[in-house]
Amino acid sequence: MFNSSLPVCRVFLAAALSLFLFTPSVSSQEVAEADVWSLQDYRDIGINFQSGPMNGDLGNAEIKVKSGWAFLGTGDTKKLMELYGNQLTGMERGTLVRADEPDSWFAVFEFDPIGYIADAESEDLDAKAMLKAFKKSDGPANEWRQQNGQAPLNTVGWKTEPFYDPQTNNLEWCLELESEGYPVLNHNIRILGRRGVMQVTLVCDPADLDAALMHVQSALTAFSFKSGESYAEYRSGDKIAKYGLAALVTGGAVAVAAKSGVLSKLIKPIIIGVVVLGGVFAKFFKGLFGGFAKE
Repeated sequence: MFNSSLPVCRVFLAAALSLFLFTPSVSSQEVAEADVWSLQDYRDIGINFQSGPMNGDLGNAEIKVKSGWAFLGTGDTKKLMELYGNQLTGMERGTLVRADEPDSWFAVFEFDPIGYIADAESEDLDAKAMLKAFKKSDGPANEWRQQNGQAPLNTVGWKTEPFYDPQTNNLEWCLELESEGYPVLNHNIRILGRRGVMQVTLVCDPADLDAALMHVQSALTAFSFKSGESYAEYRSGDKIAKYGLAALVTGGAVAVAAKSGVLSKLIKPIIIGVVVLGGVFAKFFKGLFGGFAKE
């Protein structure tokens, strides 16, 4: 059985490695027994983290990776997502971790080419109305989860209300949920560009949220869209998104409610937008994947 004290990312890895084994030299038992993984441990199974300082290519964007950080490109990000049991979206661009603790949390970059979101600065983000939309989805969603043998997931409130920074073109919010008394935090960062939105997905234990988020927000100061791709470089005739900022927030409600990766057999935090996943993992993974680590 899995050690419930393992960090969230470590639980992901221990559960998934028996399904996605990149080299025969590493077993799921070895992963389960490893309290901390280094960058080299990941490299040994074919996930080639690049250590900073270096320039991380994100397709139509880039991030300057400083010393003390490590980066994965598109191909290796897909390997990491598969290793952690995540279904690929086809939008993966890169992954950022702290070099000294790569298994404590990670931030994944994906680009959604939905088009230019017009008049973002003038849009009213009604946090009360959006929270109501999330809570309204709880009932039907929990019926679906009950039918699929999953525990309920309920919206509690905002940890951070949605806010848009016109200087950085960043939209950010954090939703607090609970499942059978376990906390689940859903923290989202969306960076608007000329042709769509860069989604930054942070996965960590709720207890580590503040520290991890501080690191990610610091790292994002070195993020930029490439020439011709920034929000400010919109040109007449460009594709216009069919919805605005409020829908970027509430549009995820249906996915969170109906497909909650927190409780699914294979966790899909990237697809559903659940970006900070709580202690609920330990309980559910013991039941779902407990036999995998028995060798």
